[in-house]
Amino acid sequence: MDSEDHMVWAGFNADFYNMSTGIPRGPVHRNGLVVKANFDSGDRGIFALTNKKKALVATRNEYPEIAKKLKLQEVVGGGPSLLSEGNVLVQTDQTVEPRTCVGISADSTQVYVLAVDGRNFSYSTGMQLEELATVLKALGATTGINLDGGGSTTFFVRNTPHFSDNRFTVRNWPTDNGGKERAVANGVVIISKN
Repeated sequence: MDSEDHMVWAGFNADFYNMSTGIPRGPVHRNGLVVKANFDSGDRGIFALTNKKKALVATRNEYPEIAKKLKLQEVVGGGPSLLSEGNVLVQTDQTVEPRTCVGISADSTQVYVLAVDGRNFSYSTGMQLEELATVLKALGATTGINLDGGGSTTFFVRNTPHFSDNRFTVRNWPTDNGGKERAVANGVVIISKN
């Protein structure tokens, strides 16, 4: 993950995916290149970073126009949207699950990441989508999107600035594999340039 030009400090899982094929359900852009541009069915959207280091969340319907107008550097799919213009969006899914989501400040310069554990009644049962949106809003986000949750929910951080085999620690308790992360289709890493 580290390279000569950057160091990874943290990361989290991103889009839902087909568990048989491993293909993400939404668009993927990496380093400005479109890897996948379509969505599977459902209430979908994107989390993206532009070439001007601005973050954004957009719906499935907004994505084609945004992809034409802006230089999107990094894109992952997700859904449903949780917040729009500072308003918590009403959700039809009321299940309590482990969750991963991102929220973005009004000026698009701050990104809030939440990884919520669940399915463990003595530790954490999880959250409903509207609860997740309420927390994002309380942190200062005005837009937000849900990412893959359940057994995919994983958040890791760097332990040391030095290179070593154990330089990262998973900071939540993934529900699959006895608390160890599972393979996912894609994720987001937080880096610093060297």
